[in-house]
Amino acid sequence: MTALMTAFAAQAAQFKFPNQTLTVPDGFEVELVAGRPLVDRPVSVSFDEQGRLFVTDSSGSNDKPDKQLEQKPHRVVLLEDTRGDGRFDKTTVFADHMMFPEGCLWHKGSLYVSAPPSIWKLTDTNHDGIADVRVEWHQGKTLTGCANDLHGPYLGPDGWIYWCKGAFAEQSYDRPGRIPFVSKAAHIFRARPDGTGIEAVMTGGMDMRNIFCPPSAGATGRAYSRGLWRRVWQTKRCHRQTPKNRRAYAGDDSHGRGSTLQRDSLRIHDFGIGLQR
Repeated sequence: MTALMTAFAAQAAQFKFPNQTLTVPDGFEVELVAGRPLVDRPVSVSFDEQGRLFVTDSSGSNDKPDKQLEQKPHRVVLLEDTRGDGRFDKTTVFADHMMFPEGCLWHKGSLYVSAPPSIWKLTDTNHDGIADVRVEWHQGKTLTGCANDLHGPYLGPDGWIYWCKGAFAEQSYDRPGRIPFVSKAAHIFRARPDGTGIEAVMTGGMDMRNIFCPPSAGATGRAYSRGLWRRVWQTKRCHRQTPKNRRAYAGDDSHGRGSTLQRDSLRIHDFGIGLQR
C-alpha cells in the first residue's frame, strides 16, 4: 500500500488556492473559472450549447425545510465568458426564489432544476438570460429533513431524464392505464422529457444520490451509482442479482451486506433488454 501511495504521489500535481489545495493526477490542471461575486455557494452546474454555465447557488440558509420552502431563498445564476479567455466574467440571476437547488440539467433549451420537493423546468423565451417560464415538471410531494428526497436530474443515453429519491418517505404517482405507483422505498426514477411515462428503474438501498452514464454507453449503455444494489433491466422489470439465480450481487459493505464485488462503482441499470446469459 505504501508503494502504491508513493507512486501516486510521484505522479500527482497540486494546485493551491486561498482556501484549499487540490491534488490531481499528473497531466491535469485545475483553474479557478468563477468565484465571488459572480457566484456565492455553488451546488451544481450545467453547460448549454453556447458554453454558458448555469449554476445552482445556495443562500447558505440552515433553516428547517418547511421554512425554506416558504421563503425560497436560493437561486440559479447564469455565467458567461464574454472575453473568451476561459474565465467567466458576467453573471445573471437566471431564476431566484428557489427552494434548495440540489442539481440541474440543461436539455433542449430549458434548465431542469431539482429543488425539493419538485423538479422545475426553467425556460428563457426572450433570450435575456432570465427564466420567464417556470413549469413544475415533476412533483416529488415529499420533503423530509435530510435533504435526500430528490437528487438529479440526469440525462440518460436513452433520451429519458433520470433522478434519485433517497428518503424513506411515501410517494404516489398515477400511471394512466396502470395501477398507481406507491412506495416508501428509495428509487431511481425516469420519465420522458415531456414528463410522461414515469417509472422506477431501480428500487431498494438507501439515500440514492447520483447516477453516472458513461459517454460511450450509447442507447444500450449502463448507468453507475455508488453504494447501491446491482440490478439488471430485463423486459421492463428490475431483478436483483443473487446467488440463487447464479449471479453474485454486490452491495455497500458499510452496512454489513453485499459481497466483495464492485463495491466502488456498481452497475445498476442496463438500458435495453435481452441481458440473460
